[in-house]
Amino acid sequence: MLVDAMEFECEAAALEELAHLDAKLLINCTSVGMHPKVDATPVPAEYIKPDMTVFDTIYNPAETLLLKQAKAKGAKTINGITMFVNQAAAQFKLFTGQSASTDLMRKVVVDRLRC
Repeated sequence: MLVDAMEFECEAAALEELAHLDAKLLINCTSVGMHPKVDATPVPAEYIKPDMTVFDTIYNPAETLLLKQAKAKGAKTINGITMFVNQAAAQFKLFTGQSASTDLMRKVVVDRLRC
């Protein structure tokens, strides 16, 4: 993880060091908080700051505990459905040569999650 961050000239830290990290972007790429364990979060709420953007790649549930806590702190949030839909649209374009309707894709994903 730290090698990847250095490659992009970013600072990174292990979870136990997050309290000391002055981050503007927090990305959760783990399964912590995914259905059915929706009461879990990988980052304690006290580490989230209002000037952060918090991106959780989990899409089920669409609003994880991490994102709820980030919103409560005033941070900007991005949910996993955004990544899921845009990744699918890029794949669709590669396979078909045509642009996909991300609005339709988002609706289908959200509707399926409600089932």
